[in-house]
Amino acid sequence: MSDAWLEDPKTHWAMRFHQQSKTLDGDVQVVVENGRPMPHSQPALIKSRIHMAYEDAVSLYQELQQIGWMHCPAFW
Repeated sequence: MSDAWLEDPKTHWAMRFHQQSKTLDGDVQVVVENGRPMPHSQPALIKSRIHMAYEDAVSLYQELQQIGWMHCPAFW
């Protein structure tokens, strides 16, 4: 997972999963951003940004898909 995007079709909030380089102890970290695009070419509204382990990010990604979140293009 380098960059992956999911969108909640009901609310249009999106999550970006961005893989970062390995930590000093060799673990892969993923930055998960929750936000939504704004109208009129304004910058996206980022509600939260969380750093988590790769395995946890994969689990979150799969859980969101199971409850209806869909793949989407990059918003920001």
